[in-house]
Amino acid sequence: MSEKEDKNDFLPSEKVEEMNSSKVVIPESNIIEEIPPRNNEENKKITIVYFVMEIIFAALALFFVISTVAGLYLDIIAFIMGFLILSFGLVTTYLFIFKLSVNKRLTAFIVRFILIAVVLPILIIGIEEGPYNFYETVFNVPFFLIIYSLWSQFLLKIFLLFVKKPIKDSLFRKAIAGSPSELEWRKYDAISGLLAIITGIFALDFFWVIYHVFIRKALMEKAKRRLLVESLEFDEEINLTPVSLELGLTLEEVIFILKQMSLKRELTLEFTRYGAILKEIRKPKWFTSVMKEKYDTFVRLQKLSKIELKALRFFDLAERGRILATDFKKAMGIKEDFLIDDLILILPHKVIDIRKVAFSKKRWISFNLEQILLRKERIIKAFVENSSKIFE
Repeated sequence: MSEKEDKNDFLPSEKVEEMNSSKVVIPESNIIEEIPPRNNEENKKITIVYFVMEIIFAALALFFVISTVAGLYLDIIAFIMGFLILSFGLVTTYLFIFKLSVNKRLTAFIVRFILIAVVLPILIIGIEEGPYNFYETVFNVPFFLIIYSLWSQFLLKIFLLFVKKPIKDSLFRKAIAGSPSELEWRKYDAISGLLAIITGIFALDFFWVIYHVFIRKALMEKAKRRLLVESLEFDEEINLTPVSLELGLTLEEVIFILKQMSLKRELTLEFTRYGAILKEIRKPKWFTSVMKEKYDTFVRLQKLSKIELKALRFFDLAERGRILATDFKKAMGIKEDFLIDDLILILPHKVIDIRKVAFSKKRWISFNLEQILLRKERIIKAFVENSSKIFE
């Protein structure tokens, strides 16, 4: 082959040239200039706004407490200051939970903790030495609003210090369409997030901690086990590698959970080289609607397979040409009260013929092999559909 022919072999077609000519090429310098680091700028703005509001909140809280302890207490001013402090406290709490970047959480928490450490001792001194008695001071609405603002969502903030993820990835995770695990146990994170906010509003964060640490974990474990059981099939080998990928679990975790359930006698399993075979569900709570449907299908297929085996036995007997009716019933497992003459009505036309020998009570069944081979599928279907009438 000549050098000219080699070059022609590698020439692009007209379609390729047309596609290349329609491409829009953007210089790399323009790409860098047109895509500014928005996230960093937004995080800086939110951080500045948060700490400015925290300083204002601290100044208002300290001014109100000191002035009240000093005896400069006026009802109208107290109520206005109390609700103003509450609004600043709730806004900073919202920014801390939903907007503040992860690396700024610790600094923000320390600032709020210092404010609590300063305000509470002054409040206690005011209760003991101030012009008002204990009940007038503690059960006063403005003082309650200040204390609530300081301690708002305190346990949730402590939790977020140990979670190196944004709030949308740790709590309030939406159940997006994906693997069953995404739909099944991500919803428990969303429930936990909502419970954290609701209980925090009523200063009942402790109930959220109980749910998030204990109840949520138990529900997720139960969901994992249920999904694993529902991925198995009765008396059929299932490869566990695709199951682990579908559920978003490691293969080791899948095998560990199934072996644990097998040792606890919740399931009867047979482990193979690549997967597992479900033999029996021994604990009723795992016999879900999905597994019930699978079990019914399994039983039906087992029943059909037995009937099909009996139907295949019919073809083996047909090779003999003819057979005694009594021997035929025994070999096929036909009911004793079933009339052999009814078999002519059930099976296709001209497949068998029943004859009685002269001077004998014995009856013979003759087989038409040609018709039997032509109508094999119809014969099996006839036996399957009338199995309850024919077989024991």
